[in-house]
Amino acid sequence: MAKKNYRTPHLPHEKHGEKIDRCWLWKGKPNNSGYGVFKMQGENYLAHRIAYKLGYGVDPGNNYVRHICKVKLCCNPAHLFLEPRGKQGDAASQDEVV
Repeated sequence: MAKKNYRTPHLPHEKHGEKIDRCWLWKGKPNNSGYGVFKMQGENYLAHRIAYKLGYGVDPGNNYVRHICKVKLCCNPAHLFLEPRGKQGDAASQDEVV
C-alpha cells in the first residue's frame, strides 16, 4: 500500500501570492480543552477541524488537525495541518478526538 502524503495542500489565496498570517479566532464557546466547539443537529464539532475541511476541501478523517500557531481557538486553514494518529501520543492529542 502506498504511503499517504499528509502535507497540507495550498489554499486558493496562497496560489495568487496572498498570505494570511493572523489567527482567525473562534468567537463561540470553547470546550473544556480550549478548542472551539459547536453543536449542529445534536452532534458536537471542533471548529478547527471544520475550518480545515472547508479550507482545503479534504475531510481530516481520523487524523489530528494541528495548529502551527499553537492557538487552540484558531480556525485559519493556513495555520492547520494534518498529523496521522499514533505519531504523537501526548495528552494534547487526546483533546482533539471527536
